[in-house]
Amino acid sequence: MKLRTVVFNYRGLGGMSLKTPRTYNAANFEDLSEVVRHVKSLHPGIPVAATGISMGGLVLGNYLASQKMAAQKTLVAAMVISTPWNAFKAMDSLEKPVLNLLLNRYLTSGFFSFINRVKSSNMLQGPWTMEDLLKCKTVREFDSSYTAKQFGYKDVNDYYADASIHEKLHKIEVPILCLSARDDPFQPYEAIPVEEACKSKYVAIVITQYGGHIGFLEGILPVLHEEYMCRLFTQYFEGIFTSGSELLAEISKDR
Repeated sequence: MKLRTVVFNYRGLGGMSLKTPRTYNAANFEDLSEVVRHVKSLHPGIPVAATGISMGGLVLGNYLASQKMAAQKTLVAAMVISTPWNAFKAMDSLEKPVLNLLLNRYLTSGFFSFINRVKSSNMLQGPWTMEDLLKCKTVREFDSSYTAKQFGYKDVNDYYADASIHEKLHKIEVPILCLSARDDPFQPYEAIPVEEACKSKYVAIVITQYGGHIGFLEGILPVLHEEYMCRLFTQYFEGIFTSGSELLAEISKDR
């Protein structure tokens, strides 16, 4: 199977400079929506699917749930990998000592590097100060001091409630396969919305015993094996684009 791939980078990443005083967050899908529309306009007769990884799964999930009609017209299927379904539970898990908290602080330092890089363009402005950001030691503190304020949320809890998708699965009406691991530090097993997914005819969740966060390695020497998530990705989309040709025809007719 051959796929034409388009990679969507968040604002300020992928070697791109900011052109407006706006970055990105897990709840905002406007840029993704624009990319999907653009790709579809360039190739109107070609079926388009989307994959979101980690926070990208939240962005994609929020797009599918909030833009139901638009998503049905532009996407035939979707997949998310290692998505932190419930942002509150994800942060609680990341704040547990010792390894999770070390990962948390490493991620926060990465946010600092991003802010320091893009602020030199004089584009990055908002109701926050660098002094406040430099005091942050966790992702939650950074989101409270920067993300929530930058995007007009009442507070960090308001932002996390908007970003979470565990209670939005019933709004998704595009076939979506979700891959999660029981030992993902970003999302504890008990927070994976299994019951919610069971009520949906569009959402399927695969949960592995191990896999961590975007890991899913196999064998004693993983380098000798294809990663499980890559194999699942290939099998899923081969089924959608080849074996599922009748399904695609039916989807196209309905839309």
